[in-house]
Amino acid sequence: YHRYEVSNFALDGRECRHNLHCWQYHEYLGVGAAAHGYVDGIRYYHAADIEAYVRGDITRIEEEDRSIQTAKFEMIMLGLRTIYGVEFERYQSLFGSDFRREFASLLKEPTIMRATRIDDERFVIKEEYLYTANAIILRFLEQLS
Repeated sequence: YHRYEVSNFALDGRECRHNLHCWQYHEYLGVGAAAHGYVDGIRYYHAADIEAYVRGDITRIEEEDRSIQTAKFEMIMLGLRTIYGVEFERYQSLFGSDFRREFASLLKEPTIMRATRIDDERFVIKEEYLYTANAIILRFLEQLS
């Protein structure tokens, strides 16, 4: 087994595809009572009352429009929970911004440099630091706020 996310381990090729899809900031449908979804930049959920849902009284509740800063943070937070991190090309395509330039000063901080790795494609937290990922993720939240 290998770790592929803060709290998940799997055999090679047996990682949870649904969770990876969500953590890599892709869209997903929520179907059923209490289900959550993310489509066209809008997060939503259905009311939890299963009897009402079965009767066809499907109440879809959309979360408020989110700012670009919130969307950026969400992508960073989700990506940094995994061994795959934040992909620079995807960040650029979604936000029109170069991740390495936008966070240049943060990426030079000694504590962040020690716990992370940057290559041509992505920014990741080293596996041995995944349990402390929240401290790093919070630094991104602070900069985006």
